[in-house]
Amino acid sequence: MEEEGGEKSSIVIGLIENSAKVVSYLIQDVVSLSLSHSNILL
Repeated sequence: MEEEGGEKSSIVIGLIENSAKVVSYLIQDVVSLSLSHSNILL
């Protein structure tokens, strides 16, 4: 039972790390898009 819990927690940690990477990529995309749009407006 303990081993299963450890596997589940590692899976959850992996999902959290993946979601953090996705969020960071999205933030970078939004920032780059906003910067490019602001340059066009200027």
